[in-house]
Amino acid sequence: MRKLILLIPVVFALSCQQKASDKNTALAIVKDVHSFAEPEKAIVKHMDLNVDFST
Repeated sequence: MRKLILLIPVVFALSCQQKASDKNTALAIVKDVHSFAEPEKAIVKHMDLNVDFST
């Protein structure tokens, strides 16, 4: 019985670890059924952040 009590926390600790493939994946885009938004079409590929304040 004592071995079982010691084994349970070990099993829980090992089950909480992430797999190596889960760390490298990007966040999944979740489709909102209450919205007409299409976030997969609104991806920023390049932004020019140079601003000219001399004028």
